[in-house]
Amino acid sequence: MPPDNRAEALERLKDTDNALGRVFNGLHEGAKERIEADKGDVRRWTNARYQRMAFVCTDAQSTIENAYKTAACLAWVPIERIHSLQHLAAALPAEYGDVTGPATSSHNQVAPSAITLWHTAGPHVGKRPALTLDESEDTAVELAQIAGHTAAALAGHLAGAQDAATAVADLVHTVEQIQAGLIAGDTGKKTRRSVPPPPPCAPLPIVEKLAAGIGLREA
Repeated sequence: MPPDNRAEALERLKDTDNALGRVFNGLHEGAKERIEADKGDVRRWTNARYQRMAFVCTDAQSTIENAYKTAACLAWVPIERIHSLQHLAAALPAEYGDVTGPATSSHNQVAPSAITLWHTAGPHVGKRPALTLDESEDTAVELAQIAGHTAAALAGHLAGAQDAATAVADLVHTVEQIQAGLIAGDTGKKTRRSVPPPPPCAPLPIVEKLAAGIGLREA
């Protein structure tokens, strides 16, 4: 265990960066998606892509949770072993409103309770919300944006701290990667790099019969 609150804050700061790094990795098309698309396997391509979106959401939730717990350590707020973003946000002093704001804004499509859900919904298929692929992509994009804004705000609270200089620089770098990945990556339904081709249309039975009857097959 870290010896004091400051040490734990620095440890959780690195956890925040690691989680955000996994979000960045998930913003790009996976190898399984490319393989299944090349094979024309729509079902497996859809499953692979949905799986990637689910883990973007899970890692975004982890980023936000770790950012809140980092802030709690900085503010000397006792940290409970919980994952509820609403509870953690409510426990933080007002000065950390810029850290809690991105995930708790009423303008979000995804409520804080729904973000918290992804703590277990990523690893456990049965706990995932019933989303279409399009909906899962929209959710992944929004949560990645929220995670990036949350991490950027947290970095601001540690700016200039010598003991956190390297970790803060790494986190800022990852935030910049998230911003670039949301533009150039492959997360939203409008940015799909590969899509399985539609299955070939089988000739209608009547067309086959007509073609056989008038000798078109031989032609």
